[in-house]
Amino acid sequence: MVKQMMCAFVAAAIASVAYAEVKPGDSYVEMGDWRYTPILDTNRVGQPVAGFLGLLNPSVSVGATITAIWCSRDAAGV
Repeated sequence: MVKQMMCAFVAAAIASVAYAEVKPGDSYVEMGDWRYTPILDTNRVGQPVAGFLGLLNPSVSVGATITAIWCSRDAAGV
């Protein structure tokens, strides 16, 4: 399910930016039960990281717990 959610987020990001190549980065950071992966936009000059996708370890997910978060930069790159 986590892989499906990540694919859905990446597909939505690709669809929302015309002619942009958006893809997950090759690295990730684990903090507690969360894994954060940078999402890269190769058309961004100087700031290729469009945002971060955070996924909760599925073994600790219970009930209606939030299992994914998306943090993106605004148009100004902040």
